[in-house]
Amino acid sequence: MNLIAACGLAFGAVIVLLGALAALMRVITAVLPVARPGLDPVVAAAITSVITAFMQGARATRIEEEL
Repeated sequence: MNLIAACGLAFGAVIVLLGALAALMRVITAVLPVARPGLDPVVAAAITSVITAFMQGARATRIEEEL
């Protein structure tokens, strides 16, 4: 077996293994979805206190988490 054939075989094996791992990850994430918790009240209170401390008279009306 020459070097080019060995490299091609190794490359093919890596592609197959990565494809199998990607499929396994897809199955795991479908079976066990990530729970998205709401905004923590402690974080909301901290944001509100920082806004009032730095901008006198300002008030937080809506705090949303970017996904």
